[in-house]
Amino acid sequence: PGYSYSWTLRIKHNEHFHPIVDDVQQTMFSTRIEDEGHSFEDSVFFVASLTVTDSDGLSATKEISVYPQKSEVRVSTEPAGILLEVDGIPRQTPFTLVSMVGYRHKLKAPVVYNEGMKQFKFINWGDNESAERELKMPSHNDTTILALFDTYESVQTVVKRLNCGGPTVTDDEGKVWENDAAYVDKGKSIQFDNGYPANSPLQTERYVKRGNMEYTIPVPSPGVYILRLFFVESYFICVYCPGSRVFSLYVNNELLYPRLDVVSLVPSLHLLKREETITVNTSEITLRFEKIIESPMINAIEVERISTSSLTRTTATTPTTDVTSTSVTSSTITTTLFTSITTASNTVSSATTISTTTTTHSKTTITTKTQTTT
Repeated sequence: PGYSYSWTLRIKHNEHFHPIVDDVQQTMFSTRIEDEGHSFEDSVFFVASLTVTDSDGLSATKEISVYPQKSEVRVSTEPAGILLEVDGIPRQTPFTLVSMVGYRHKLKAPVVYNEGMKQFKFINWGDNESAERELKMPSHNDTTILALFDTYESVQTVVKRLNCGGPTVTDDEGKVWENDAAYVDKGKSIQFDNGYPANSPLQTERYVKRGNMEYTIPVPSPGVYILRLFFVESYFICVYCPGSRVFSLYVNNELLYPRLDVVSLVPSLHLLKREETITVNTSEITLRFEKIIESPMINAIEVERISTSSLTRTTATTPTTDVTSTSVTSSTITTTLFTSITTASNTVSSATTISTTTTTHSKTTITTKTQTTT
């Protein structure tokens, strides 16, 4: 009696921490660790700590580190070199994903991928999954998953180049950028002395102060197109000042960028160029800019149509080991932390057992217990 207990549990990722639970004031507690949303490829482990305080206010803290069991999955594409996304982060194949056993990751293969004059169309993963799939880390290191693509020779034809907020110009490469006024519903234009040539579309921008701004760009027919978007922040001058201007962008009423923050990605006066491959089912492409912080803006837009020929089918090789056919078994790391606290009147001893269990279930459980003797 007269003793208080305070537990914390954190993830240490390199030199910083991510809290899981904080100041749990009870002699025993159990918590569930989410099985997605974090990377385990660097130095990542769990840190549990217990602080015991007596009635005189004297206290002591002990902590223990619990290292997760990790495994590796080899991720490949056929052909190699295609960019996949792992939890939203692009990675070029082949690569090895290292993570905690039982942890879940989201993998996304592009439906269409362009490289030079070649176009690659997604067929399937080795286990016939769709382009977006979940990967649950197995308990061993001999797993390989493979994404298969058809290869086409592609021809790209320019449909439209728009100088947003500026006049029609011909740049130093001989490309003609048309004034955008006929394709946008509203917005103001402004020109900056930002170091770019006078015949560059990056000297001017189109922005809207109130409401949304929408472009409607006609295309010759339904099909696959490359959409290139050019942004240069010339108003907020800073090396790194995220949150100065944030907006969302919808393409054909589908959300493409939920929170585009240019200066969080490149410094002011530097070009941010985004290239997206989109499938158009009508005779136009619409771009809708919606304000979040300050005025949405854009400097230039380029649209190219992709036509394909000379189909070369890749060999549909099935991976020798497929992640969905593996069985993830339980593995437990158990360590005991002994805390001895000398107070004004007696000695408190508390034994803390921390178990990290990774199983086929959707959660990882860390259980902590304490027993007090005097």
